[in-house]
Amino acid sequence: MSNARFSKYLALAKAPPEIQDLSTRGELQDVELLYQLKKAHETKPGAVDKLLEKWRNKELTTSLSRAVAQLMDRPQPERTASSPSSGSPRRPPPRPCNGPRP
Repeated sequence: MSNARFSKYLALAKAPPEIQDLSTRGELQDVELLYQLKKAHETKPGAVDKLLEKWRNKELTTSLSRAVAQLMDRPQPERTASSPSSGSPRRPPPRPCNGPRP
């Protein structure tokens, strides 16, 4: 385990109960996202509480990760048709085959 990852685990041990409960209840196991929630809670506890309530009620219009990034004013790159999540350019669809070429 890297020092950075170990530091995040230590930080989560000192996280507020609302954040720790996400993991102990099995709602969220992503250490990076839990850490980001903890950091956001340090400066915007009310906003994080509202965000988690929306997430639990399935009222978010985006992913929890993206919502936390927006809350912390850290834009994440948008995925478009020309840039899928794999990072490779999208190929055009195959042309229909109308038999052998003359």
